[in-house]
Amino acid sequence: MPRPKDKRIDALFVNIATNLQRARKKFGNKTQLEVATSVGCDPQMLARWERGDTQINAGYLKLLADHFGVPVDDFFDDDPKRLRISEGSGSRAPIARPLKAH
Repeated sequence: MPRPKDKRIDALFVNIATNLQRARKKFGNKTQLEVATSVGCDPQMLARWERGDTQINAGYLKLLADHFGVPVDDFFDDDPKRLRISEGSGSRAPIARPLKAH
């Protein structure tokens, strides 16, 4: 007999979907194609994650968090007031550059 679905798990994936959309629009208002290309996934898959149609795997969630410069935890939160995704200047965290040799 299959186990009943846990509504808490469903709620987490709704939060992830909402926060993926929020991050993509906040940090450079990039298209799904631009973000998908940057993290190496199919744009249709990113669209499914943002709609909540498909559950994202941990590896891609980490790549997306790194891309936007936010902790993975921010994608799980349901309170926009606590999200770093909802705050700041609207640009992702700066990328470290190699030091120049003198």
